[in-house]
Amino acid sequence: DSSPNDDQFDAVVVDLKKVTKNIIDYFIDHQHKRIGFIGGHETFKDQTAEIEDSRETTFKQYMTEKGLLDESLIYIGKFTAQDGYTLMNQAIRDHQQQLPTAFFAASDAIAVGCLRALLENKIAVPERVNIIGIDDISVAKYVFPALSTVKVYTDLMGETAVDLLLERIEGRTIAKKVSIATKFIKRNSSF
Repeated sequence: DSSPNDDQFDAVVVDLKKVTKNIIDYFIDHQHKRIGFIGGHETFKDQTAEIEDSRETTFKQYMTEKGLLDESLIYIGKFTAQDGYTLMNQAIRDHQQQLPTAFFAASDAIAVGCLRALLENKIAVPERVNIIGIDDISVAKYVFPALSTVKVYTDLMGETAVDLLLERIEGRTIAKKVSIATKFIKRNSSF
């Protein structure tokens, strides 16, 4: 799930820019205008720099194109349920009655934490706030309400990576980049 140099290395990726735009379009098509983002940052293993998250940059760019960007509705932590919980609680404190009607959570782990914060604060999901995550982790269908998410086919990504490696062993010298499709799974955390 990274592509540092398309001309030199094989890669198996998901088009997170397209996923992000599709989620925003879904929210807009369902009459949401105040859309928040709760995301995370990762660093390289040697801690020398943060890895740019295309979900966050695409969210900002696409929301700007749509005339809907409000930087105060963007919260960034780590890709954990704990940070999702903490950041959603912060959003609730910051915006109170003006809380967005929809949030895009950059991962299902973040979304699970967001759901807990909303439910503890007695904010109805999806009646008051809609949540959509990414990954379709195993617990996504069991949390309450069940999490709407974009399924990432990680097993297929792994199988494809092995296929690419075998092709290289057999003599292929030209780099390949394979993009694996995703699928929106609507459950009960969004209308």
